[in-house]
Amino acid sequence: MIENRPGAGGNLAGGVVANARADGHTLLLSQYDSMTIAKAGGAKLGYDPETDLVPVAQVGLSTTLFLVNADSSFKTFSDFVSYAKDHPGKLNFGSNGHGGSYHLGVEQLNSVAGISIAHIPYNGGAPSMVDLIAGRVDAILASTSLGLPHLQSGKVRLLALGSARPSDLYPGIPTIAASGYADYDVSLGLGIFVPKGTPDGLINKLNRDINLALKDESLQKQFAMEGVEPTTRTPAEFKATLRKDIQEKEALMKKLNITLQ
Repeated sequence: MIENRPGAGGNLAGGVVANARADGHTLLLSQYDSMTIAKAGGAKLGYDPETDLVPVAQVGLSTTLFLVNADSSFKTFSDFVSYAKDHPGKLNFGSNGHGGSYHLGVEQLNSVAGISIAHIPYNGGAPSMVDLIAGRVDAILASTSLGLPHLQSGKVRLLALGSARPSDLYPGIPTIAASGYADYDVSLGLGIFVPKGTPDGLINKLNRDINLALKDESLQKQFAMEGVEPTTRTPAEFKATLRKDIQEKEALMKKLNITLQ
């Protein structure tokens, strides 16, 4: 049975799984960025995303898109940054919420590019897209699943990829990392977790089965259409990735003075 538990950037579902029986029958599939940000920022969730959940498999990394309105005067990412440098505080950026991946993304861009784009938090990515299309915000970062339909309809323009890897979906579109900001990477990670205490044998079996499924051609085609690059890592490798991600976000949030409730 699949049960959707939206809320708190996926952390509500994380709490449900963290408190479930550790028998290998209750799994969490989530964009885990909200969990690593919550851990890095010391948010009070009622559970610890790092110790109360056990990473099973990193399913994939999703391409993110730096978008402006189709009628925007900005034709390239360089145009956008140049204008931001010459006009401090004149541009704004809509995100999916305070302390979210995209909020950290724009603040990191401000830091590395020496600009000051104003942050406007929304309750999720969809409302920020509505205001981008309406011309009320100058730019947003968005997932492929949110942004691609509006690209195809001609309502928005793609200036760069927020994720560090180029994508076959967007030939000729540079990454922000390749535009002079080498360490910039705002990817959305997808992962599967189980409650703490789940036997190692079950975790390893789940990992093998999931990694095998990720090699299925039809699944890979579906992932490609949604801008997701499948990844096949062991539980230990995934755990190390999460620890590194938390440490990097801790450092970034401290540097930018971003706090969570």
